[in-house]
Amino acid sequence: MMKNMDAFVSRRVLGRVLIHATVGVLMGHGLAFGDHGPAPMGLSTVSVSYPTGNGLETYSGQRDYTGTGPFSATNLGTAPNIAAFNSAGDFGRRVSVSQNPAYANVIHADETPMTHAFFKKIGNEAADFFPGIVEGGAITLNVQNIQFDRPVFVDEDTLLLHVLWNDQNKLQEHPYHHIHNIHTASETFRDLDDFLAAGEMAEHPMPNFTLGEDDIDWVISGAGTNTLSIMATFPYDRLRNLEAGHQHGELPPGLPAPHGFLEPFHFHIEYTVTPEPGTLALLVLSGCLCAFRRRKRSSV
Repeated sequence: MMKNMDAFVSRRVLGRVLIHATVGVLMGHGLAFGDHGPAPMGLSTVSVSYPTGNGLETYSGQRDYTGTGPFSATNLGTAPNIAAFNSAGDFGRRVSVSQNPAYANVIHADETPMTHAFFKKIGNEAADFFPGIVEGGAITLNVQNIQFDRPVFVDEDTLLLHVLWNDQNKLQEHPYHHIHNIHTASETFRDLDDFLAAGEMAEHPMPNFTLGEDDIDWVISGAGTNTLSIMATFPYDRLRNLEAGHQHGELPPGLPAPHGFLEPFHFHIEYTVTPEPGTLALLVLSGCLCAFRRRKRSSV
């Protein structure tokens, strides 16, 4: 569920028609803001919080945007088993899909794909991600002070939570068919057809994705400025593989299975940012802008 705030106006709220149609007509699609997307700068503060029997545990640290893979992740504060990094354009399912020339269009010329990634420590995969988390508890990811070289908006239709199980899956009696699960914020996920065609999302033998996940609470502030913040809160159970309910038998000894399921090795949130629309486009469709904002507020 996307929460609306006074400072939050997503690219979808402004209307994808505004971006893709009006700006395209006025200046040419993909050329309105140059040939590359916004660049994040400096450090942002990354925090993970979750409830335990002894109260709320919170771990934080500052990260730049140079992450590329698991070995880029460094320990998040004093967390027992959470490593993290941020990435701009070098990591994430959207980046992976776009590397195939047939699906390069999933990242538009004026966009930057952003990722905030979390891993278990390398070599510590048998330990819990969230020691002592209460059953039914929620995990909150909070990334503050994401600074860009220009004002930006977030395309809500690209927001997703990705969950990954690695080689630990092979030790199960009945390994998962899909070690990737994807949960999108929007029911109209922008690139669903491309993700399906590329095999990133799959419908057989059972879906490895959910659209418009309504128990993931997304809050984005600062849209239209040079500084964003993003927060995602979701049930711990959302880290359960979508096939887990079809498993039979016990998990092998030594594998982490708090509250009855196999924890993943990795999860991350990702989305794309785009520059703010040009003044001319806003003037042309200023009436439509109000309508889109009212409609978004009424849906919350």
